[in-house]
Formats: sequence, C-alpha cells, structure tokens
Amino acid sequence: NLKLGQLLYELNETIKLQAVIKNLLKNHQLQDSSMEKSSLSSSSSGTSTHLLEIYALQIQLYSRQKDNKKLRELFRRAMRVEGGIPHPRTLALIQELGGKMYMESNEFEAATKSF
Repeated sequence: NLKLGQLLYELNETIKLQAVIKNLLKNHQLQDSSMEKSSLSSSSSGTSTHLLEIYALQIQLYSRQKDNKKLRELFRRAMRVEGGIPHPRTLALIQELGGKMYMESNEFEAATKSF
C-alpha cells in the first residue's frame, strides 16, 4: 500500500491518497495493538520504520497542499518516533520538507537544524 500511496502522490491524486494514508494508519494501529498483546519486542523496530514511511508520505502530501499547521504537527510526531532503522531516503525526505516548512515561516535557526 505504501507503493500505491507513492504512485498516487506522483499522479497528484490527493483524495485517493488521503484514503490510502488513512487505511495505512488504521492498519498500523491494528498491527501495533496486536503486537502489544503478544508482547513481541523484536518486531517493534519494523513497525516504527513502517510508521516513519507513512509519515513521510503524509508529510509530502501536506507539503504539496501547503497545509503548514498539519505539516508542523506531523513533522514533530515523526521526529519523536524511536526505534527502527528507516531508509535514508525516508529520513532525508522528512528532514528536507521539515526544513522547508521552517524556512517558509522564517524560523531559520530551526531550519538549519532540520537540514
């Protein structure tokens, strides 16, 4: 579904992309709650990596829509995710778009930290 989301982003299909992201987040929450019940800590890094990939897709969408309020809140949430080893492209995408968000709001000090 992440690949579908990325394809929809590239095709600028905003409404369908929002539905895919909502579905991905719902599936992630279901997976996370089932893992808490089984208490398998070895897979928690995989779920946090998956969550960061979902956040990256969502950050791309909010950046394209120029929705800085949602973008700022989601960027902060993405920076608080611990565990897992995200793909360098995913982390770079989150950092770059976060830096651009700070630049647009003239918060240059925060932007330099983000880049």
